[in-house]
Amino acid sequence: MNAGRGLARSSSLHRRHTVSKKYEFSRRARLFSVAAFLVSVSAGIFLRLWVLQIKEHERWMERAERQQGKQVVVQAARGDILDRQGRTLATSRPAFAVALHPQKVANPEALTLQLAKLTGRSKSYVRRKMNAPQRFVWLEHRVPWAVRDELAQIKDPSVVVMRDFIRLYPQGNLAGSILGRVSRDGAGQAGVEASFNSRLAAKDDKLSGNRDARGRANAAYTPVSASGIFTDTVRPEGSDIMLTIDAVIQSIVEREVRTGLQDSNAKTVSALVLDSDSGEILAMAQSDSFNPTAPSITSASSLRNRVIQDSFEPGSTMKAIVGAIAIEHGIVRGTDMMNCENGSYRFGGRTIHDVHPVGRVPFREAIIRSSNICMAKVAERLGKERLWRELSQFGFGKRTGIELPGETGGILRNASNWADIDLATHAFGHGVSANALQIASAFSAIVNGGIYFEPTITKRDSKPKQHRVLRKETSDAMKGILRDVIEGEHGTARRAAIPGVLVMGKTGTAQKVRTDGRGYDHNRVTASFVGAAEVKYGSEARRLTMIVVVDEPNVMPRWGGTVAAPVFRRSMQDIVQYLFPQSKSVVAVTLEDAEKSDGGTLAL
Repeated sequence: MNAGRGLARSSSLHRRHTVSKKYEFSRRARLFSVAAFLVSVSAGIFLRLWVLQIKEHERWMERAERQQGKQVVVQAARGDILDRQGRTLATSRPAFAVALHPQKVANPEALTLQLAKLTGRSKSYVRRKMNAPQRFVWLEHRVPWAVRDELAQIKDPSVVVMRDFIRLYPQGNLAGSILGRVSRDGAGQAGVEASFNSRLAAKDDKLSGNRDARGRANAAYTPVSASGIFTDTVRPEGSDIMLTIDAVIQSIVEREVRTGLQDSNAKTVSALVLDSDSGEILAMAQSDSFNPTAPSITSASSLRNRVIQDSFEPGSTMKAIVGAIAIEHGIVRGTDMMNCENGSYRFGGRTIHDVHPVGRVPFREAIIRSSNICMAKVAERLGKERLWRELSQFGFGKRTGIELPGETGGILRNASNWADIDLATHAFGHGVSANALQIASAFSAIVNGGIYFEPTITKRDSKPKQHRVLRKETSDAMKGILRDVIEGEHGTARRAAIPGVLVMGKTGTAQKVRTDGRGYDHNRVTASFVGAAEVKYGSEARRLTMIVVVDEPNVMPRWGGTVAAPVFRRSMQDIVQYLFPQSKSVVAVTLEDAEKSDGGTLAL
């Protein structure tokens, strides 16, 4: 019996020991789990803090600055725009910008009088700014540098004065359509100011301040570079841009364009001069040019550069290019006889007419007389595909790549879309459109030996982009024909002749499309003349190409040879005298001399 009790007691102790061991294991497991959980949480918190404070520190700092801080940009100085001789066309000069903290104005009446006098604003305008609900308001930009002493004497704590810059154009409205202008916030608008804005612009100054959770400014804005505001020290500016434009040539052409406008009573007159042997633009003018500083300019149309943005049907100026293409491909020679059908010819179901009817004449004479019928027959021999391809090589139907905004590429439809009559009309400059720069660049290739140069308006260290479109022999043949357009008995541009200078050219008079798009308006025309002057200066022959476009002349006769050619003659005569000062030694270059010349580029 005692043995049974001992066995039971032993069994009970064994069970209690087993339960105790299980409980101890369970407690250790719970403690381990809690510890592991706490370690995991701590590690997670530590990792998150590491990410926020170290790995993503810059990101959150930038976000905090965006939320808590506020900056006001203050315009910086832009680089200068220079002509090819280093003359300044656009520059920046120091000025001031004045701002207010309206809540800090100490003496409203006295301050109103001071600021109205210094900024040129009315007293009511200044009072309105003082009563503005904002913590910071601009009062005036571009306050003249001349009032710096008076500005420095203002002690009112509400006034903030910063360095600003005024954009100046020392030559007034000279080359306005080329330069463009700068907007009130300092960005380039149109022209060189727009296309080279990133190079001309400098890094702006900034005013820094703080704002509360509702985005309200609660601290004064302070200029970052407050020291030296009233000194003559000029901080680094944007990069300068040197153009191929010559200010003297630009001035000559602008003067004659305005004269041409008066003489022709036209809507507008525009012109372009370029170096035939490099594609560098020396002048680009229009009768409705603008002053870049004029506050009245409010629309994009006021900033229009007509030389590259206005496209028109070239008319008979296209005959010089098509004639060169025909000679290049052996379709015709200058001496070949052409039947011009006495001024009336059926082609593609239409009747083509000539202004100056003639019968059988040599091909060169047909171009001199500007026969539409002759060019239609030549185009038929060339064929649609070949004529389209060659006109494309001369730059028609695509932008020239000039470094100015807004250029139009004109219209040259693919040959597959031409009707039969289009083959003829394209040959004498209808059904196709181009801007003045495209026509002048193509003409330059005819007179410079057959090289098409991509036009440029900025000086470059590298060679200009170019490709050959004609053999030199073709160029020489066409130069002889185009010279007789000026000098020949039946030439249509005799008013373009300049004594002592070899002049080559082609006139054009194209009726404008009716406003409803149905045919042509016989009362509205575009009259033009494209020509080149070649002079022998020293041992080299120098060539300049110029195009004059007269939009809707309102005089009679209104041919390119009567309203556009005289503008060319007066302009080019003065340009030659300016570029080649030994004017007494300037003599006409014969074709024989031209063949011996290497055609060097102008060294202006």
